[in-house]
Amino acid sequence: SNIDRIEVVEGGMSSLYGSSAIGGVINIITKKQNKPFHILYSYLHDDPMINVHSLNMGLDYKSFYYGINIVNQNTDGYDLTPNSDTNYALKTLEEFNTFSMNQTFGYDNSKNLSFQFNYKKYLNNIYLYQSQTLQILDQDDPNYPFYDYTSYRDWIPKFEDNNYSFVLNYFKDNSLFNILFNSEEYKKSNYFYNYTEVPCNQIDCSNDENVTSAEFVNALNKNKSLLMQYNFEHNENLFTAGFELNDDSYSSYNIYHYGYTDSDGNFNEGDYDNNGECDPFINDCIVESIFDSKDDTKYYKKKSYFIGNQWDLLNNKIGASFRYVDSKNFDDNYVYSLSYMIQNYQPYDIRINYSRGFRTPAIKELYYSWYGHNPAIVGNPNLLPTTNDYFSASIQKFEQNRDFSIEMFYNDVQDMIGGIYIDVNQDGTDEYQYSNYNNITFYGINTHLNIKEENNSFKFVYNYTNPKSKNDNALQLISLHSFRFNWLRNVIKNKLDVSFNIKYAGEKFIILGSEKLFLDDYILSDLIAVVNVNQNLEFKLGCKNIFDYKDDRRFLENGNDFLSTYDPGRRFIVELKINLNK
Repeated sequence: SNIDRIEVVEGGMSSLYGSSAIGGVINIITKKQNKPFHILYSYLHDDPMINVHSLNMGLDYKSFYYGINIVNQNTDGYDLTPNSDTNYALKTLEEFNTFSMNQTFGYDNSKNLSFQFNYKKYLNNIYLYQSQTLQILDQDDPNYPFYDYTSYRDWIPKFEDNNYSFVLNYFKDNSLFNILFNSEEYKKSNYFYNYTEVPCNQIDCSNDENVTSAEFVNALNKNKSLLMQYNFEHNENLFTAGFELNDDSYSSYNIYHYGYTDSDGNFNEGDYDNNGECDPFINDCIVESIFDSKDDTKYYKKKSYFIGNQWDLLNNKIGASFRYVDSKNFDDNYVYSLSYMIQNYQPYDIRINYSRGFRTPAIKELYYSWYGHNPAIVGNPNLLPTTNDYFSASIQKFEQNRDFSIEMFYNDVQDMIGGIYIDVNQDGTDEYQYSNYNNITFYGINTHLNIKEENNSFKFVYNYTNPKSKNDNALQLISLHSFRFNWLRNVIKNKLDVSFNIKYAGEKFIILGSEKLFLDDYILSDLIAVVNVNQNLEFKLGCKNIFDYKDDRRFLENGNDFLSTYDPGRRFIVELKINLNK
């Protein structure tokens, strides 16, 4: 509800944007209002996927501005693979409720100085249920001898994210100096509805007064980052240089049972022997720390220096950039990129790019050790950073009513991080361990075409991706072909637009244990009407997944949780927007 536009830059961008940008960068740009006062309310009904209420308000006085964006999302969930045989039925999409609030305060004198403070809070509650049977002893009770009911399930995950950031921009002549500081704390908790484990076959656990609930923090991820950057533009040349600092930590904690009775018949609460570890003989843990069942914190720190320049050469453009990474956890690294854009054949632009990229392992990929999960998920402290060499060549044409692009790319990835199943005891007991795949190459074509003719607008996007590797685990969930088509027609000028969308994804596979499961290709279609009543009121009506496609694999007895798409099928959607400006 607060997004103005989304920009996507494909290709290796690690030299300017840092670790993980080995395939591209997605830039989400939020809205900026210049009205003295604005308020926007919207409601989206897309049941059973999601229902969304959002409220965006802002004030703008002289050079100061304040904005707040509040969003509530909820759903009852849905299940494509119902199974009535279990007391702990899991849905394809569980019931959840999220709340987010983003506040912004800033100053912009439109001359040479601007700064902005941001605070965002995010909460996510997931609701899980279980079936219970209460024994009725009273023969006169109409529910005698048993009463079936539903209560909340223990071990319900909850999430909370708090984020603070500060941005300072100073302009002078053709120069820009930018500072960005960000601090984030992401907390995962587990909620136990019946923590004391009251016997629900003797007491009605659906009554909150009959149970004792408790909530414990299981994981805490803290991240602090600092970016300082200087840009200078002169005679079509753009120079940039900067410094980036990242300081991350990940903590994981055991959660202990309410209590146990020792050999002397005495009741003791919590951690057996108070040793901060899970004792397998007493089984005193409900949830284990992912760090080998011990309360622990892992740290990751790195700093980077980067420089880049873009200049004109014979009416064409050359770009080059370089980044040096000093990592406390890994050896030092450096990445670079070089691009050349030929503009001699207007309206066509021809681009040739090469980039060297990298991605460092995440803390969990290095140190994860969670044997309470089936299969056990194990980190690998010997993981190497992923590096890649990305080559691409493209032709683009931009005209007022027609534009297209076609890009050919080749991406050679070394030490890609993924997971493999290991039979550790030669008894069929698997562990899922993070590992490096030696070498994977991707090559393919990305193309798009936009056409605007009077009241019609057409957009077509096609992607061909062909991966090659000696290890099939590295090739999971990649479709060879995919495309999107959109037709937007203006039926009544400034009043009614109709949009028709088609999405296609080709066949792919997933490896489950020693078995390779193939997932079918599929097509989804949507038809949406956008009605502008006036400048203050707009609403959308439409049908998603018109042909009601759902993967037939959901009927299988085994492997039915792995589907080509988890779309719930045909549904009708309504969205209402009320916009008030002053």
